[in-house]
Amino acid sequence: YYEMVNLGYNYRIPDVLCALGISQLKKLDIFIKRRQEIAKIYDKKLQKLNNYLVPLTQKFENAYHIYVIKLNLNNLKVDRDTVFKAMKAEGIGVNVHYMPIHLHPYYKNNLNTYEGMMPVAEKVYKQIITLPIFPLMTDNDIDDVVNSLNKVIEYYKKI
Repeated sequence: YYEMVNLGYNYRIPDVLCALGISQLKKLDIFIKRRQEIAKIYDKKLQKLNNYLVPLTQKFENAYHIYVIKLNLNNLKVDRDTVFKAMKAEGIGVNVHYMPIHLHPYYKNNLNTYEGMMPVAEKVYKQIITLPIFPLMTDNDIDDVVNSLNKVIEYYKKI
C-alpha cells in the first residue's frame, strides 16, 4: 500500500544505478519475452477459476510489468483485502496496483476529491490483486502462486 501525500519530483540517480540500468537494457527483450511467457501460463492455469477471478490481460502485445487479476467478489465470502492477506500468509508476494488518483491524500486535501467521486474506478480497485511476475520467476514459482491462489479461493468461495 502506498499513497501520494505531496507532489514532487526527484530526478537524481547515482551514476552506478545509471550504469546498471544501461546494462539491463541489453536484456530487455529477454525480460519482456519471459514476462509474456509467464502471463500466458497464468492465463491458462487460472482459467479454472473463472467464476472467482478474471485476469486483466491485454488483447495487444504487453510487456507485463504487472499481472493483475480482478476478483469476482459476488462468488467469494470475503473482500479483496482478506484474499490479499491470505495470499501473503501463503508466502506469495502479491500487491495492489494502483489506487485511484482521486483517493490519494494530496488530491483529497488540495483538490477536494472524495470517495464516491469515481465509483467504477473505486469498485475495480477494491477487486484487484497483482500477482508476482518477474523474469527470473521459474515455472515452479508460477505453480506456487497458482496453487496458493487455488487454495485461498477454494477456502473462501461461495459456490
